[in-house]
Amino acid sequence: MKGHFGLRDSDDDDDRGRLLTLKQVLFVHRHGQRTPVRDTLSGYVSPAAWDQCSLAPFLRALHTVLEPDGPPPVSPAVAPPNISEIRIIQGDQIDQPLFSPRTSAQLAAHRVGTSRCEPGHLTDIGKMHMLSIGAALRAHYVDAVKFLPQHLTSDYLSSQQLYVRSTGYLRTIESTQYLLSGLFPLHTREPGDGAVDIPIHIRAIENAFPKTSDCPKLERLLHEFSSARGAERRDRLKAVGERLETLFPAGTGEPGGDNTRSLHKGSDSHVFADVVNVVDAATCLRASGLSLPKGLTDNDVAELDALFQAMWWDAFQPDQREIVKLSIGNFIHDLITVMKSGVAGAANSPKFAVFSGHDTTVAPLLGALGHREKTYPGFGANLALEVFEDSSKTPSWWKRPDHYVRVKYNGIPIVVPSCAKPGAHFLGDPKMCTLSAFLATMEESIPKNFKKECVS
Repeated sequence: MKGHFGLRDSDDDDDRGRLLTLKQVLFVHRHGQRTPVRDTLSGYVSPAAWDQCSLAPFLRALHTVLEPDGPPPVSPAVAPPNISEIRIIQGDQIDQPLFSPRTSAQLAAHRVGTSRCEPGHLTDIGKMHMLSIGAALRAHYVDAVKFLPQHLTSDYLSSQQLYVRSTGYLRTIESTQYLLSGLFPLHTREPGDGAVDIPIHIRAIENAFPKTSDCPKLERLLHEFSSARGAERRDRLKAVGERLETLFPAGTGEPGGDNTRSLHKGSDSHVFADVVNVVDAATCLRASGLSLPKGLTDNDVAELDALFQAMWWDAFQPDQREIVKLSIGNFIHDLITVMKSGVAGAANSPKFAVFSGHDTTVAPLLGALGHREKTYPGFGANLALEVFEDSSKTPSWWKRPDHYVRVKYNGIPIVVPSCAKPGAHFLGDPKMCTLSAFLATMEESIPKNFKKECVS
């Protein structure tokens, strides 16, 4: 049965449920719809088009963290999810104690009560998208399979069965807040004002997306990949560059826009930078139901998308193992550490873990799994790693029960290729991977020595 925004409930759980018991879920998602990160087309799109941030951000949630003695935020016309505080964990070496000054300044900018979105911010559509994904998760994991509790209580939170982690971007943190509000809406919380205190972990040293600044070899490999693909498409890049320069020359555009800067000219890498930025702007416009700039056609965007796919997205496909490893390997280590802890039955091991990230979180994860997708992960794209225990066998002190892992992409079970081999899955179902086969696949994408491999 199809759920909200691409999430589905699988149709084949009934028979398997008599043999396997769901024990843990790790849910990794991209943030919701946002505004363009860069201003490449700002001169050709009315600034008023991005008056799409009227829903309350998470300012109330972080008010006591950032400015405990300051004035309260402006009351919005539409109330935010009723989560009173989202704490940034302090004292743990891997967690960032407070937001960076840049993030704090962005928070302050949101307090003026305007609906104008800043670059890279989660839009109202993005917030509602994530709320609906949370509601779809509730429909499946709470209502359908009875895995999560109907009500979110302080006792449940104190048991640390719910773990939440986000990258340190406003759009990922806000996405998590709205997702959680869909998963546990107000009427499912303890009597009173429904406020809960949900810690969100933010690593001081982030590893949930590729960071070329930390890994010179990754920067080189990505550049070599893009350059090689660009050389194969030089004539197309030249034509695209000329087309973009014709569409968006300097000194033209919407009044009030920054239209004094022309697009790049010259090298393939410069043209490709424009391709990336225009694709991003067009994707954001379409996701918000807005028209493309005058002259930019659907065929233009399709051509730009094809170049973007070939020169960037394909770098994270399964055959680019080294790029995948250096891009996301340390995050994979964190994921399977949580998974192993749950399988071992460790105290305070989370039952449901949420990891809020980016397209560059989901894309290389798919590559590490050996799964080839034709299209880039869209807004809200997600992977669920479901861990099952074989409940048909009685465990003993000398033998732990068997465990299996099922991977869902946007709610649909996928086959991890290595799990299709004989003996690597459950009862003829290659979508239900043995834990050992799954871990072996993922561990192939974990660097043995990240620092050393980044300079070799």
